[in-house]
Amino acid sequence: MKNVSTGELIFLSVVVAAVIFCFAIIYSGFSFIGSDATFYSVLGKNLLEGRGFTINGIPHTIFSPFLPFAIAGFLAVFGDLYFAAHLATAFFALISFPLLYFFVRHLTSKRTAVLATLFFALNGTFIWISIVMPNAEIPAMFFGVLIALALFELSYLKDFSKKGFVWSAILGLAIGIAYITRPEYFFFIFPVLFYLYFIYRKIFSPKKIAIMLLIVFAGFFIISAPYINFLHKNLNQWTFSGRLSGQLLEQSGVDVYKVEDTSSKITSDAVAPPQIKESALKYSLKNLYPLTKQYFDSFLNMERSFMRLWGFFGIMLLGIGLLEFILKKRFKELAIFFISILPIFFIAFAVDKRYINHLVQIFFILDILMAVGFWVAYDKIVSVFNLGKKKAAALLIIASGFMIFYLFFPALQNYLFLPKDYNEKEFRIMGLWMKQNIPNMENEMVITRKPDTIFYSGGLFQIFPDVATFDDLFALMKANNTKYIIADDRYFASSRPQFADLLDPQKAPKELKLVKNFNYYDKKIFIYQLIALP
Repeated sequence: MKNVSTGELIFLSVVVAAVIFCFAIIYSGFSFIGSDATFYSVLGKNLLEGRGFTINGIPHTIFSPFLPFAIAGFLAVFGDLYFAAHLATAFFALISFPLLYFFVRHLTSKRTAVLATLFFALNGTFIWISIVMPNAEIPAMFFGVLIALALFELSYLKDFSKKGFVWSAILGLAIGIAYITRPEYFFFIFPVLFYLYFIYRKIFSPKKIAIMLLIVFAGFFIISAPYINFLHKNLNQWTFSGRLSGQLLEQSGVDVYKVEDTSSKITSDAVAPPQIKESALKYSLKNLYPLTKQYFDSFLNMERSFMRLWGFFGIMLLGIGLLEFILKKRFKELAIFFISILPIFFIAFAVDKRYINHLVQIFFILDILMAVGFWVAYDKIVSVFNLGKKKAAALLIIASGFMIFYLFFPALQNYLFLPKDYNEKEFRIMGLWMKQNIPNMENEMVITRKPDTIFYSGGLFQIFPDVATFDDLFALMKANNTKYIIADDRYFASSRPQFADLLDPQKAPKELKLVKNFNYYDKKIFIYQLIALP
């Protein structure tokens, strides 16, 4: 960006340093690798070691590839997979601050850019999500900011010159990378192309518009086509997401963990989900009611999460900021804001009400509107009450300080009041023990409800299948040449109650031998070996 002052560089450096300080404190006591982060991390490790984009030696079609590639890059530099996986997320959080600052400075003013950056960077939920567990939402958010910036730069071209060419290429590439980070960004290309066509249809010649749109699409295609081809090659169908079939089945009420044939390979929605035998559109139309119901249930959950995260003051300022853009007829910016929040409408198809990570992808838009709303309210109060410089300065310090603390509080609240067993250390303890004490662990298949232990053990895993009896479970284990089962009381009892006896070695079936168990506070974890293998 042009005309960057020393003061701006100092401000951004202080913000980055403050967030790094918060990251360091939270990382040391609360970070862990679990659930989706396990897959991203193992994929990154396998990429670096030359095994390709695979899990258990099988091409992986569920989780998107950008974060694993980023993890592989950091792993090559630092050599520690745990640290590399967390750094891959934290890095994109940190570099989003200057990008957002210069975007907002160009969009509105320096003072709004300062406040929006502070609201964004010091948001406690954002900080927590960025460092506790690796996730794809943070890098997706970064590319979301870049997409919004590129759209803004392209919105006020006087002619399609070199600047238009560069920003068109950046826009297309950013959409492509966002897509291979989170699948919902696949749909960004369509409203973006329509938006550019709509605003320039009466300004540029058809030829210039066509060139602009082709450059944007080409950038998107260059990044996305190899991944779409990878999915087609391994799924034998054209799709934008390998998880689409599994999500449609799950959202329509099908138990994707259910196994009927106990002589088959164990599959699950997270490793190799069952595929629907018809097109996604046809299946959706046939199951329109349950899918629609689930969609609106999920959307309601997101609305509740939104209200909880931003509260009265945040939503009030957001509304004032939105009204300011409407009154000033800045419809191009409003269109860009709308495009930027589109992920929410697609994520609602598959969101889990327990998690709020998905909302972080639109935080930057909300913070921009809040910052604009803050200054509108502040200027109005100063004007109405005719405040002098000292009183106005005092009001600014108190009001902005309150809002920053108000947004930061969730991180402080988590740090002070989360239970001592929040960090899932029993999985790490068990996984490391397995790595050190089970011969040839890297080639052993383990059935586990959560894959966390396998991240630390370095072995192979399958998600615990949903079968009716222990005999069915043992038949599956024999069919898959699987020796070991992991049971834990953090997730296991509620999700597989038919096997709750595994949480008490005295009640476990005689076919199983207890190999090891650990306690972490009141959380228990067990590993059993099937001794009835042929």
